[in-house]
Amino acid sequence: LQPVFATRPLANSNPLSALVLVSMSATAFLTHFNAADFLGSVENDMGSFRKLCVRGFGLTALINILITVVGFLTFGGSSMGNLLNNYAPQDMGATACRLLMAVAVVGGFPFLMKACKNGLKGVLKKPNMSAKGDHLVTVGLLGALTSLALVLDNAGLVVSFNGALMGSAITYIFPALLFLAKKDRGSTTERIVNKGIVGFGISAGIIGSA
Repeated sequence: LQPVFATRPLANSNPLSALVLVSMSATAFLTHFNAADFLGSVENDMGSFRKLCVRGFGLTALINILITVVGFLTFGGSSMGNLLNNYAPQDMGATACRLLMAVAVVGGFPFLMKACKNGLKGVLKKPNMSAKGDHLVTVGLLGALTSLALVLDNAGLVVSFNGALMGSAITYIFPALLFLAKKDRGSTTERIVNKGIVGFGISAGIIGSA
């Protein structure tokens, strides 16, 4: 696609559309399902775990900001949900990036599959399935996800919808609700701020998935 810039004045743009970007960005921080494993990797040392979180999330934020800014400055309004789709198939650099993306997806898929399986077992209240049952769950989930991947061709829609629902809930809503529900209720200012975070998360979720 050809780059497109300044197709409409900024004054006529809907400022709430920025929340779609917020929803998409939230997916970069959905690592809650591996939090316990990461804590165990540092032998339950909260100081080391805190440093791990700061460095990991900080580096993730920088990488996402860099790719977002460079991608938009290159293609403008023509930027697609999967930025690599903007490049021609003959572009060798983009082809190399597609191969690296495939390696990253294949490498990260087992982590997501494990979390998805554990979540489904919890919903079914069968944490200790037989080997056959575990195999059926794996095949079923893998088949469903692969079928969706073959049908859906807009990566931006998937990322924004997932970020709007799960990202907003896990990044903004649930932590604030946990703070509001704890016995040590905190100061009035802290409670007001957390209530505001809950409201922002709900708004971002609704607008991002609309």
